[in-house]
Amino acid sequence: MRTEVFATARYAKWVHDGTAPHTIVPRRAQVLRFEVGGHIVFARRVQHPGYRGNAFLSSAVRDEMVRENLL
Repeated sequence: MRTEVFATARYAKWVHDGTAPHTIVPRRAQVLRFEVGGHIVFARRVQHPGYRGNAFLSSAVRDEMVRENLL
């Protein structure tokens, strides 16, 4: 049996596999703008804590295999 699963979003790899902690800096502006607790915040850089990931592609394959009685 052969199965192919893919995602078309550019960022799918980072959502699936997660990321290490990293610094975020603006690309086309001097500062970042975001909301925290209902307040607008401006920052030249922020430290992102990283993301554990969500193995949604693996889950999709597993769900389909169960649905087709292959697992």
